[in-house]
Amino acid sequence: MKLTKTQLREIIREEIQNLNEGTKLKMPKTAEEARTQAIEWQHDFSSKSMSWSEVIDAQAHFEKTAKKFKLTKEFEENGIL
Repeated sequence: MKLTKTQLREIIREEIQNLNEGTKLKMPKTAEEARTQAIEWQHDFSSKSMSWSEVIDAQAHFEKTAKKFKLTKEFEENGIL
């Protein structure tokens, strides 16, 4: 089966979107889930390569999460923020 350039571009766009959605951080439901997510993210950050946009997205996510669960001071003390 031969694909046109337009079909190929669409497939690539969809694959990139699927990859990006898989790496997005989801808002936790509890403060304990937020802490666990932050710890796991720190571990991932130290063990894999991340783009600057991923780091910026994570920073924004954890700022919102910290405000929602009143964890700002704790996250700052632990290097999340």
